[in-house]
Amino acid sequence: MTSSVLAVYLKPKLSTIRFGLKGIVAMGLSLYVTMLMDFDRPYWAMISAVFLLMRPENGMVIQKGFFQFCGNVIGGLIGLVILSYGLQHRVLALGSVALMIFVLGTLASRTRDFNITYLFAMIATTMGMVVLITESSAPSSAGAFTIAVSRVTEIGIGVACATGISLVMWPQDTHPRMMADALGTLKAALKVVHTQLDVHEAGDRHTAILDALDAIMALQADTGPVFYEGPAGPRRARAAHLLSQRGLSLIADANSMAYRERGELNQMLSVWIDQLRDELGGMLERDDPKAMRDELVELRQSIIRQPLGEGASASQQHTRRALLTLMAHLIVLCDACLLIESPEPGRALKARAPRTRQDWLPAMTVGLRCMLLFIIGAVVWISTGWNSAIMMMLIPVVLGTMLAQLPHSDMLVMRALLGGAIAFPIAIIFGNVLLANTMHAFECMLMIFGLPLFIALFGFTARQTFPQTLGFCMTYIIMTMPSNHMTFDVPSAIERGLALLMGFTLLMVLFRSLPVPRATAVHRRLYRAMLSDLRQVGSKRDEAERFNSNMLSRLQQLGHYERSARDRLPWHWVEQGLLAFAVGHLVMQVRALLRASLIPDRQRVALQVWQQRVARHYDESVTGAFDIAIFEAHTRDLLAALASWPNVEADVLDQVAFVCGRIGMMLREQQERRDQPDPVVSKSAMA
Repeated sequence: MTSSVLAVYLKPKLSTIRFGLKGIVAMGLSLYVTMLMDFDRPYWAMISAVFLLMRPENGMVIQKGFFQFCGNVIGGLIGLVILSYGLQHRVLALGSVALMIFVLGTLASRTRDFNITYLFAMIATTMGMVVLITESSAPSSAGAFTIAVSRVTEIGIGVACATGISLVMWPQDTHPRMMADALGTLKAALKVVHTQLDVHEAGDRHTAILDALDAIMALQADTGPVFYEGPAGPRRARAAHLLSQRGLSLIADANSMAYRERGELNQMLSVWIDQLRDELGGMLERDDPKAMRDELVELRQSIIRQPLGEGASASQQHTRRALLTLMAHLIVLCDACLLIESPEPGRALKARAPRTRQDWLPAMTVGLRCMLLFIIGAVVWISTGWNSAIMMMLIPVVLGTMLAQLPHSDMLVMRALLGGAIAFPIAIIFGNVLLANTMHAFECMLMIFGLPLFIALFGFTARQTFPQTLGFCMTYIIMTMPSNHMTFDVPSAIERGLALLMGFTLLMVLFRSLPVPRATAVHRRLYRAMLSDLRQVGSKRDEAERFNSNMLSRLQQLGHYERSARDRLPWHWVEQGLLAFAVGHLVMQVRALLRASLIPDRQRVALQVWQQRVARHYDESVTGAFDIAIFEAHTRDLLAALASWPNVEADVLDQVAFVCGRIGMMLREQQERRDQPDPVVSKSAMA
């Protein structure tokens, strides 16, 4: 790890050097413009540019810049509203800011989109700046408005400069990264089907599904930025949505394929399954979606041309249809990958983006953590009158909000603290001692002040050095505070640096003392949410896409806890979520089969009652009280009600009966798994 970290700085790649040059030019331009306009705190423009350049792709910079500017305008307005009634009541104003930080931190953690998290973080930061800077000076209404306008303008200049430089100097698009993520999602889906067709690899099947969900989340993270990259951007985003939605449906349908009875397969079905599994194994070694699609189309056509025969049972016919459906899903996934690579102007896609949300309990923990950090800093500021404590209340709050979205966030905060500690002596030497003789020559000032930043920016190009670089840049800029009226006061710089390091340390302590809630508490909430999803599936429009989005959020959180070293979930708890996902899709299959029959109200009520009973039976299978005989009796009630309507064909009734039988078999096996030990999962899968 140490050698790889040093290699980022000592042996930088050409792309790394270009990124450093782009970053230093953007920060230098923002500093020059704000100093030319004689703003009193131009360093906020530099900090704004640093945040934008963490991901240098054009779409990411444009989206993040838009969100950052909107966040600062909204934060400035909220700050003015708070000062309108708390201008002469400091405690009331600070209490309002603390409460708003809790709300904004909670909302920021609810979303899975990092740029939206960044939006809420910027609202909180600008709001805090306006209130704190106004309260630290002679409070007045005119002064508060001037401070709000100045901070919003400074940060807006930083946004404009960083965005312009990113689009002009060695521009990078998001879609190459998206194509790599799309190919990773396709291969993860292939791996899911490959393992699901082997009933003896439960542990591999379980891990493959969680890996596929992670791949879908990574792909969705790029759909927002790519939307801003020209006319092809929205088409690429919609193709990615289609890839994600069909991938989720594939996971659910393939998961139900793992539940098969011994007599369900005849010789021809066994040959087809073995052939498909072998084909998928070969595809996993290649990176050509077009060749994969051609092979899948050829195999699917060969299965269509070979019927099972008149003696095939209903279960065998359904298994054949399920195989064809899986291959159809895979073909659509390949088409979506090809559309991401080369969008077709005339092809319209209508897939909905999966809207994933974090559970309220972990999100409120993040909000509480940020609020406590602000309150502790406010107590220090009020009791001591130490104005440098303002930095302790601002930068660590936005850092804690952003890093809370990432895994191992406490370790990331520790690395940010390390970066701040490294910046401490460098800021004194470069930002105060050497810079003192160049305050009237901007070019010399930028060369001396920018050299450490140029080297530090290399760290943004590597994941293992990202938090250290962020901590270094924040501390270095805040300790130096470049402006037209620099005082080069070393004691003041040391005070600001100590305030930031104290804030980082306090943030790390809060991450350790207020971790995310225990797995059992979150599991109970997610389990109740999954039961609600099963009861309501099919009650709204776009039922499959809504259900997929909800289950992606639940399963992703369960998978995160299962892979957590601190608080692991039992293996069968995650299997409960995967079972609910598969059962929900089977319920939607029953609804789809009956939709064309135009069943009247009496049969619709019977279908709704049966669905509520399925949700209850799922609950019983989890708690160990499931009785297959009662489930079969409820299924017979549904079939009897459907048979009373003449428009329902016998073939439809046979398919409904088979799907209901498949649900009962899955629930029975889930109950039998409760007391089984966790399968052995490789260490690489736990990484």
